[in-house]
Amino acid sequence: MNRIMQESVIKSLLDWIEENLHLPLSVDYVASKAGYSKWHLQRIFKDHTGITLGDYTRGRRLSECATILKITKRDIYDIALEYGFDSKPHFCRAFKNQFGVTPRAFRKSEILETRQFCAPIKYNSEPSLEANIVTLEKMQLVGKKKEIRSEVGDNEYFNFNSRMKSWDDHFPHLVDKPASLIGLVDYISASNSKREYAFQYTMATVPSDANMPADNGELITIEKGKYVKFHYDGAMDGMQDFLYKIYSVYLSKNKLIRRKGEDIEIYTPMMSSIKNHGINCQYYVPII
Repeated sequence: MNRIMQESVIKSLLDWIEENLHLPLSVDYVASKAGYSKWHLQRIFKDHTGITLGDYTRGRRLSECATILKITKRDIYDIALEYGFDSKPHFCRAFKNQFGVTPRAFRKSEILETRQFCAPIKYNSEPSLEANIVTLEKMQLVGKKKEIRSEVGDNEYFNFNSRMKSWDDHFPHLVDKPASLIGLVDYISASNSKREYAFQYTMATVPSDANMPADNGELITIEKGKYVKFHYDGAMDGMQDFLYKIYSVYLSKNKLIRRKGEDIEIYTPMMSSIKNHGINCQYYVPII
């Protein structure tokens, strides 16, 4: 098998792994699905990725488990079983080896520790996100909060459409009025349901742009803090992948820790232009 064929095999395999993280991805099982001997597959996988197949599949499954732990209140053993771990002790040992803390401690922490996350290798061939570390001064906003819920597995966690619908439902009169629209996203907001996750979304503007009745919004203060700043300028349907790359790839690869606080998204021009032409967004993630 020449180098180009090997690259094609590994690319297809990486896509398949991402779609099947809930399976018991032993080396034997993955090799049987790929149609190669495990020795040959392990050799070309390590040669093309720099990591062993076993370490990668285990790291990806544990990283997904860490996300589910953080955004839901599902039983730890249920999560372990769903992602192919045969017992709670086995899962807890593997999790602590990966993240340095127990699953329970990881869940209770107010920070999102991403430095030990295993990022999807399939994004390595794509251009890296560009970002800057910045300090934002204290901001005074006026806005309205909404909790957005979804079943685990619906992939709504980074879905921009749910945010667009929130703007349409609550602030239709703001379209074409403010110079920019500001969304505040609290991702660390686990639902009380074991099968749901939830995040709080705040639709806001600066007070001088609000031009709304007092009962349509509340005063909101964002304290001065450190952020990593990203910029997205593109089609609306690409925003979800952009957000996924921030959390699953960029923060991990750059060894950043998300602190307690809200992500800040600033959209310019107004939402009516966004719907028709695309998104121009400055996106800020609070970090330590």
